[in-house]
Parts: sequence; structure tokens; C-alpha cells
Amino acid sequence: MVVVVLILVAAGLFAFMRSNSTPAQTGENPTAPTTQTQNTNTGTTGTHTSTSVTTPPKGTTPQKLTIALVSPQSGSIGDSITLHGTGFNSSSVVMLGSGMVQAQHVSADGASLTFVIPAQAGPYCRPGQVCAQYLVKLQPGTYTLTVRNPDGTDSNRQTFILKPL
Repeated sequence: MVVVVLILVAAGLFAFMRSNSTPAQTGENPTAPTTQTQNTNTGTTGTHTSTSVTTPPKGTTPQKLTIALVSPQSGSIGDSITLHGTGFNSSSVVMLGSGMVQAQHVSADGASLTFVIPAQAGPYCRPGQVCAQYLVKLQPGTYTLTVRNPDGTDSNRQTFILKPL
């Protein structure tokens, strides 16, 4: 019993010293991504749950959602449009005016997003919300174009011209 207590006290002291150490003292790389893992073992059934979350490297921030270039800057229904910028992800949607358009492809580095101009677009409905769904026919004209991520952040605005067929 005494040996177990001493081991636990020593382990606690080591954890305390490590949490109060600088990265240079512990040999950690402060600019490397960190992964936190939570493991749970419940009851005698052997059920095991594991959750991992990887955070960006210390001292860095996630890429800002930005559209730098729309290519081409005008098009007709059915045309493929590519947005170049930063911060795009596989759940990003394109807002063409007040209508939402699903992305067809997002590059692995989040620097480009491609979508096809639909004949109709519906309103944006944040994940987990219940929204009225309807479609509005897209008419030729000038539209504000933005990208929206599921957390509600919007990119800067660009102008897009929808040409008649």
C-alpha cells in the first residue's frame, strides 16, 4: 500500500513539474500540432471510446476564410466556377446572393473551391437548424458571391455576373 501511494505521489509530482516547464525544458516543439486523446473504458463489458482532437500548431491561427480570385468572373447556368483563396473546407457552401450553392470540390489545402451554377438556389440553413426550404430561379444579373463555413463565418465579398443562356 505504501509503495502504491509513493508511486502515485511521484507521478503527480512529475506531472506537476512537466506542466510548469517550458517547451525547451521538456523537449517539446512549440510550433508542432498537438493532439489530445480522451479514452473511456466503461464497466466490465470492455466498451472503449476514444476521441482525438488535433489543434493547430502553437503560435498559429486557422486560415482566414478569403476569396482572392473568382475564375471566371461571369458565367451561365451549368458553368463550373473556381474560387481561389484560403480557409475553404469540405463543408463550405457558396452564397450567390441569398441563395446557397453546394461546393463540388474543395482542394486538400483549402485554397480552391469549385461549384456549378445551378438554375435554382435555396436559402442557407445552418447545420442542426430547422428551416423553411424553397428554391428561387436564378435570373441573369450581378450577384454578391461569398463562401460560408458551417460555424457561420463568411468570406469577403466578390462580384459575380450571371449571364443569360
